[in-house]
Amino acid sequence: MSGFVGVIGPKYLIAPLDTIKVSKIIHGSQSNSILWNEILMQGFPRLFHGFACDLIRIPNQTIFRYILFDELRYFMNRSIADMISATAASVVSHPVDVIHTLMISNPVKYPTISKTAYKIWQTDGINGFLRGIHPTLIGYIPYRSVMFASEIILHKYPIKNSPVLDFLVHGTVLTCAQFATYPFDVARKRMIADESVRGMNFVGVIRDTYQTRGFKGLYSGFGTTIARIYAFTYLQHKCTKLAQEFLYNFNYLLRKHEFEDI
Repeated sequence: MSGFVGVIGPKYLIAPLDTIKVSKIIHGSQSNSILWNEILMQGFPRLFHGFACDLIRIPNQTIFRYILFDELRYFMNRSIADMISATAASVVSHPVDVIHTLMISNPVKYPTISKTAYKIWQTDGINGFLRGIHPTLIGYIPYRSVMFASEIILHKYPIKNSPVLDFLVHGTVLTCAQFATYPFDVARKRMIADESVRGMNFVGVIRDTYQTRGFKGLYSGFGTTIARIYAFTYLQHKCTKLAQEFLYNFNYLLRKHEFEDI
């Protein structure tokens, strides 16, 4: 329960950063003016649109990943089992990510989960829910590999154990992994929500991004992603700790009340 709160709470708080990131990837240099106009027209809730998808995706993805990892760890190395289970969980939850990205990119056209899913089905059928699946498959394995390699390198150096250093190490590991595989994420978001690249394959989208936006285009919204990583890491630690303290005190009072009744 505390783990769920520790993820959902921060995800809600950093939802505006997700919106800014998607806007930068889809609209490029015009993203700031476009998003600002949308906020003026639709209000501040525009920045939180699509958060309901996270409420569906996160618990199901986490449970699936844990169950698969628990089965695989008996047959292979734990790191490989974790990589496979994380990749599989990401693929299984990909249709929800497609809905989420579309809702963030255009709240007027995609106002709710059900209407978004219906429009995807009407337009492209089952294939619509698999938009961007190739960069997800190709990019997730190197993402996890870079994470493990970064952790191994950083943990080779003797550092004093402290919450601040743990926060910095975790943030650095995620930053390295994001930098190595970020173009995959840009391609995935564009394949899902950018009408100008509709029908292109993964390689075609990467080529189009480079030709129209240059090398910087492959890292559109990367600064926002880094801010998101450190904000999420910090908030996750705080929210998890608060949830654990609340549950501990709640259980203590519950047990105390039961004993007093006896």
